[in-house]
Amino acid sequence: MAEDLLPEWTEKEKVFLCKHLEDVRAILPVCMSPLEPGLGTMLGMSPKVQTLVDLLVQEANPSFTGIIFVDQRATVAALAQVLSTHPETRDLFSIGTFVGMSSFSNRKVNIADVVEPQEQQQKLLDFRVGKKNLIIAT
Repeated sequence: MAEDLLPEWTEKEKVFLCKHLEDVRAILPVCMSPLEPGLGTMLGMSPKVQTLVDLLVQEANPSFTGIIFVDQRATVAALAQVLSTHPETRDLFSIGTFVGMSSFSNRKVNIADVVEPQEQQQKLLDFRVGKKNLIIAT
């Protein structure tokens, strides 16, 4: 049953995760077919994400490197998935993620905590040596 999933999470946290997952689900059909300019927004991709995609495509070149900072850990995973599968960006960028570690003692365990510190360091190293050219981070 859905109520049994993530029992340590508050209802507010579950609603927040569901909203982000719904946003990703709304984008998936867009990511599976080529887009006409502006079509992503019409098919459910947020205007902010479409603007980001347009900017990244415009700036892409063989020496491109960049870091996108977001506020929330769930956004890192969702945006990385979108940009890695979007037909306009998937072949232009090698995307890595980096999620900061909170020192707040009352922070609940969440979906982003599955990332190991060694894996995080490897992603930064990959970025430094050019294996990754775009990092999405908190």
